Amino acid sequence: MRCDTTSAHPGAAQRSLLQSLGCAVKTSGVRLFRQFKIKDTGKTFSWGECTLLILLTLLAAGLRFYKLGEWSYFIDEFHTLENTSEFFAAVDKRLFKPNTRAAFWALTKISLDNFGESAFALRLFPAIFGVVTVPLIYFPIKRLFDKYVALSAVLIIAVSPWHIYMSQMGRWYTLSFLTAFLALFSFYAFVEWGKKRHCFFYLALAYFGITLHLTGFFVPMIAVAYLVALLVLRRRYQSENTKRLLFFLGFHAIVCLAYVPRFVKFINEWTELEELVGAWGSDFVLKALYHITPSVALSAIVGLFLLAMFKDRRGLWLGIYCILPFIILSVFALLELNVSARYQLFTLPAVAIAAAFTITYVRGMLPQNRNLMFLALILLMILPSLQTDYLYFTSEHAYRHRTQEVFQYIKKRMTKDDQLIVWGIYPAHEEKFYGEHLLRSERININDGQ
Repeated sequence: MRCDTTSAHPGAAQRSLLQSLGCAVKTSGVRLFRQFKIKDTGKTFSWGECTLLILLTLLAAGLRFYKLGEWSYFIDEFHTLENTSEFFAAVDKRLFKPNTRAAFWALTKISLDNFGESAFALRLFPAIFGVVTVPLIYFPIKRLFDKYVALSAVLIIAVSPWHIYMSQMGRWYTLSFLTAFLALFSFYAFVEWGKKRHCFFYLALAYFGITLHLTGFFVPMIAVAYLVALLVLRRRYQSENTKRLLFFLGFHAIVCLAYVPRFVKFINEWTELEELVGAWGSDFVLKALYHITPSVALSAIVGLFLLAMFKDRRGLWLGIYCILPFIILSVFALLELNVSARYQLFTLPAVAIAAAFTITYVRGMLPQNRNLMFLALILLMILPSLQTDYLYFTSEHAYRHRTQEVFQYIKKRMTKDDQLIVWGIYPAHEEKFYGEHLLRSERININDGQ
């Protein structure tokens, strides 16, 4: 790269200085970017790196299993108990159909059969998936960038209050999180390198994600958006293998058309649910930003901007990965449909990678004490997450209503002949808890203001 800042005009001195500074910044940025590209092919795995990954995995395990069985049931966890029983009692189990969650119900039943019906048993596999996420996503991230980005990204996820909360909830979200990331990485790898095994993994994991929840359809939507962007912006991103892109795009179009009737049915069911229980609020955007934490969100925005400036296809992929679902779900929230912030959880890897890229980029720009400054920056970025984790475990009761404490309080004060009439969200649970003392249990509508 050549930067000529000389000028024959005396009045151009200031302009010359500014041009020199601009060329210096641009040259440094491109040099760092090229270092990243060289590191893409690195396959070394040092003992220090291995030790850090093990420590991060242990940190994730400690945060996800701490007080795992102590928190009261979240409302949706009652549905997990109910749905697991209903699924195995049904004649037609529909193992491989969209939104059946057969794999998750099977794992939940295994846990309940071995440990009994308890909060710990209900949350065991979500916590396990939350822990194994750290090593399983580390190596794909390292393959795309380098060990610094990978270690930073998994640290962000390991201490993420959002991911910890979902790991301690008896629902399928941590499994969907892991499945979606591995599916989208396989898709990106196939587009870049054209290996058939990546295509197979993408198709298998994408469909498995759809069987867990219909938000799994975001995976092929992200894939289609990325393919279209590469075709439209092929000069900017130097897209090659146009035939492969067109073929893969055509395949997605055919499959999407086949699922249009199912999607229409889903929207109708969603509308009926909204009429039954009411909308979950229009503050989806604020909730999503709160769960991500402002420092990570800001760092991710800077990282996406840097990658876009470098015309990096990885940045395009990450941007679509985290922004497209956010836009669609935000629109649904504005339409007062039942949109929960947890539907956005599966995009956290893209946010974490973009934020980690920012920190690693700054590290590369420093002339000395790089590792010390890198550590200081990453600690500053995760500080809000650590503060939220502390509140989560110490004073906020894991964001749950204290139903178990209420049940225990009442039961301790009951005499042998006392009988109760209970109004609750999940009557079957009250029946199991109070047993013969329960005269009647009625379900309440959560929007009745009771």
